[in-house]
Amino acid sequence: MKLTITCAALILAGAATVLAEGDAKELYLSKGATCHGADGAGKTAMGKKLKVQDAHTAVAKMSAEQMITVVADG
Repeated sequence: MKLTITCAALILAGAATVLAEGDAKELYLSKGATCHGADGAGKTAMGKKLKVQDAHTAVAKMSAEQMITVVADG
C-alpha cells in the first residue's frame, strides 16, 4: 500500500511538472515573446524599439522571485 501511494505521488508530481512547464511556456509566449521573441533574444520590432535585453542574459542575474515579479508586473 505504501509503495502504491508513493508511486501515485511521484506520478502526480511528474504530471504537475509537465503542466507547469506548459503553463510557463504559454505565459512566456503571451507576455514575453512580444518583446523578447520566441527564442528570447529580444530581436523583435518591439524589442528593438524598447531596447530589451536578451532574456537569457537577464534571467541569469535574477532569483526565481525576481523573475516571477517581472513576469507578473511587467
